[in-house]
Amino acid sequence: MIRGAGIVYAAGFFLTSGGVECIEHLGEHVHAAATAGNPKRFCMNLSAPFICEFFTDQLDAAMPYVDVLFGNETECMALGRAKRLGDDIALVALATGQETNIFNKTSTCMSQRNSPRENDPSKNQSNRL
Repeated sequence: MIRGAGIVYAAGFFLTSGGVECIEHLGEHVHAAATAGNPKRFCMNLSAPFICEFFTDQLDAAMPYVDVLFGNETECMALGRAKRLGDDIALVALATGQETNIFNKTSTCMSQRNSPRENDPSKNQSNRL
């Protein structure tokens, strides 16, 4: 099934129980396929703020394989604090996107919802990206 996939996706929850090896295996598969002329993308989701807070080493070990990193606003802020980047979502997303994976820079997709109390689109961090 993985051989035929153009996109390989893993949840960050894999990092909590020895999943770094699994992610490395998937990442190496994607890298080997791309090297052989069959480009694929490896995507990962941060999954929860505690992944960024307590599994930072595992996350760092997985990042060289990640082409696209997904997360929401609380996960992004937790990642920023764990990496000492602060909790400005736009800056964390941009800094994470500057990390280099095996082939090129990682793309980041960090979502942020407007709260019902704050529907001013100018305050939506995604507008700044």
